Amino acid sequence: MISSDISRAITHDVEFCPNDNILLTAVPGFNANTCRWYASATDTVVLATDTVFSPVIASTTTFYVASYNTLNGIESPERVPLTVELQQGLYREEFADVCVEDMPYLWNNQTYYESGTFEQVIPTVNGCDSTFILHLAVHQRYNLGDYAEICENELPYTWNGVTFQSAGVETVTLPSAYGCDSVVTMRLVVLHSADVQEERTICSAELPYSWNGFEFEDAGVQVATFPIPGGCDSTVTMVLTVNPSYSVEDTMELSVNELPYEWNGVVFTEAGSQTVTLTTAEGCDSVVSMYLLTPDAVSDFAAADFVRVWPNPSEGVFHFSTNLSHGQVMVFDVYGKMVMVKEITDGVSTLDLSGCADGMYLLKVTDGAVVKRTLKLVKR
Repeated sequence: MISSDISRAITHDVEFCPNDNILLTAVPGFNANTCRWYASATDTVVLATDTVFSPVIASTTTFYVASYNTLNGIESPERVPLTVELQQGLYREEFADVCVEDMPYLWNNQTYYESGTFEQVIPTVNGCDSTFILHLAVHQRYNLGDYAEICENELPYTWNGVTFQSAGVETVTLPSAYGCDSVVTMRLVVLHSADVQEERTICSAELPYSWNGFEFEDAGVQVATFPIPGGCDSTVTMVLTVNPSYSVEDTMELSVNELPYEWNGVVFTEAGSQTVTLTTAEGCDSVVSMYLLTPDAVSDFAAADFVRVWPNPSEGVFHFSTNLSHGQVMVFDVYGKMVMVKEITDGVSTLDLSGCADGMYLLKVTDGAVVKRTLKLVKR
């Protein structure tokens, strides 16, 4: 028989923190010497028989306790509830990116001086520990230098929002991904292109003339492009002047009593021909031949393709005679351009150069394809 005079057990609700060893205690009522623990008010499964119970729980749980007399096996009819409230501590993980000038870094009343992962265990109001994790990254500010070389034709030059109109130094402040500003200085060097003009004078005998891959066949202008260190092109302009060289034949008649006769450093003691090489005012060599005639030698010279021009020099009109019966008389300027051609006729012919510029001309007398004589004409 179950006695109804067994009093209820004395209990009170308790609170625990995670990972605590839970120890529940109940005081049995009068005439009972221990307690029984149940999961519910009607459960028939006894969890433990003792005044002390140490359950394993994961959340707030209510147990039921009854007074029990082990001697006669009598249990109190009433089960007293006992609630075990499991207080949860906090777990928090934080990430912080800071600039070096923000150090030291204060977090939860602790001071940190470098990057790293830090843990704090702090008791909360209910007495349970809370875990706080800090991932601290300290970012540097940088003073950086940049350098660039450009060609002059690449100006204006834009860099990080700054426009260079010429060579120089500029500084900008750039934010990083974490908000830490860095100072960057650019030094810009501008390579100048050179535009050079070169002038050169040569003699016609030096043609063709080679210069930097160009072949001059005559006077003229050519432009060459050269890369300079840094990749910028420079131009050089060549102005070539060509001074003519001459090949001239001249004829002079003297009486015998005028001998000896000196001509360009050569002394004639009798009729004949001499050739000298003379340097012009422009420095070019010219070959001049002189045919000296005396009255005794005229007939012999006449038999040998006689040619005579007078007056020479002239203001434009020259008289010409020859013992050749056919052929052509051609007049060229000093650049080799033909300015006149006439067929040879008997007697005296007139060569009119009035419409030509003053200067020296060459007269060539041909007999078919053969040049018989070359004389110098001077128009003044």
